[in-house]
Amino acid sequence: YYDMMEVAPTAPYAEIKKGYKRMSLKVHPDKVMERADVDEDEASEAFRALKAAYDVLNDSQLRDVYDKFG
Repeated sequence: YYDMMEVAPTAPYAEIKKGYKRMSLKVHPDKVMERADVDEDEASEAFRALKAAYDVLNDSQLRDVYDKFG
């Protein structure tokens, strides 16, 4: 999840939020559908995966579990 959002595992929550915003602009289906080489299903799946990563890393309990068990 850290690689997906391009942040370090030690990143504070503010940096995780910035990483999410930055990456969501890159993978959001409405933004990438303007390019002809991107499939709508792939774009939607990438955005859902990014949202799931943000949900885990933004919640302190879920982040602790993720850090311990992956």
